Amino acid sequence: MNQILAQNLVPNPSFENYSVCPNNMGQIDRAIPWYHEELNVSNGDYYNRCNDFNSACEYYQSPLTGNGMAALVVFAHPNATYEYREYIKVKLNKTLEPNINYCVTYYVSLLGLSWRATDALCACLSEDSLLCNDPDIMLLPCSDYASNAVGNIIKDTLGWTKVTMSYTAHGGEQFLTVGNFKTSAQSNSEIVAPDIGWYSYYFIDDVAVYECSTPEHPANIGEDKCIESGDTIILGSEQRAEYLYWWYDIQGNLLDTTATLTVSPTQTTSYILVQKDFKFDETRDTVTISVGNCPIDYSDVGFEIYPNPANDIVKVRFNSIVPEGSVMQIYDMIGRKVAEYPLKGAENIATVNLGNLATAVYHATVVVPDIMRKSVKLVVIH
Repeated sequence: MNQILAQNLVPNPSFENYSVCPNNMGQIDRAIPWYHEELNVSNGDYYNRCNDFNSACEYYQSPLTGNGMAALVVFAHPNATYEYREYIKVKLNKTLEPNINYCVTYYVSLLGLSWRATDALCACLSEDSLLCNDPDIMLLPCSDYASNAVGNIIKDTLGWTKVTMSYTAHGGEQFLTVGNFKTSAQSNSEIVAPDIGWYSYYFIDDVAVYECSTPEHPANIGEDKCIESGDTIILGSEQRAEYLYWWYDIQGNLLDTTATLTVSPTQTTSYILVQKDFKFDETRDTVTISVGNCPIDYSDVGFEIYPNPANDIVKVRFNSIVPEGSVMQIYDMIGRKVAEYPLKGAENIATVNLGNLATAVYHATVVVPDIMRKSVKLVVIH
């Protein structure tokens, strides 16, 4: 990916790329370039469909996007003898600029076998990689971390919940660490499975750090369209960096995963575009393509009036066939309408007899209902 175009500053944000397929717990470093380096703090876990290791975990959750996801313990029983935590880290694609407001987001899903759910889902942006090798400390120090809203305890074990945070950069931050930087006393929690374990274990996917002012482009295919039998039409728009696309038919069959879709339906058919942007927000749009008996499109209609000056007869030549229901209205120089003529004719030319008009200078206004109203100066000389 061209980093100049990168809007999400997190590399490998969906944990798709790996050096070696994971085959055990604690292998987040295989989801390159994510890593972990503490000697005393357990590594975050990495799951990927590249082998059977992920199958046991998929009994509880599937990746939100693609084939990979991470997971970590963010909270331990408050009566535990130490603050047990797990973290995952990555170096950003770009150093943060001072005084810029950045949004930090990721999606989480609580493991169904977790003892408690918590609100202590955080992110630390730092100039240097966080490191603490004190054997008695498992809570990494971060003086200015971004945090999920206090009291927003995430308990969903079936779906994915987006965690959204904001962070005003001091400048120079280039590392992201995901995990819990709060003490147990600061971490609100709720028991969800009282007889299971001592931990809150969350799956994590689709991590993003981006300037909050970055423009968004929701899925937009445009208006419904009509084509003649045998014609081909291209749906969609330009490919955007860091956007993901899925095209489906109305039955839910996947058709393509590109920004555009070329189709030649033989009957009226609907197509659905599901799109994820650089921060993994999902939007969708639907378009219906009708086949045959298409109404004429006058949206780009243009015309010219000749001869000008005119005598009794004037012609209006369109750049398409003469639009149905079009008229030419004649106004004098002080704005009074003095005549109106329906425009009818063969192919693209309508002929109008101006014999009832006095010699003068007029404004001739061509009106195509709901499409166009345009005036030109017309000189009539008898």
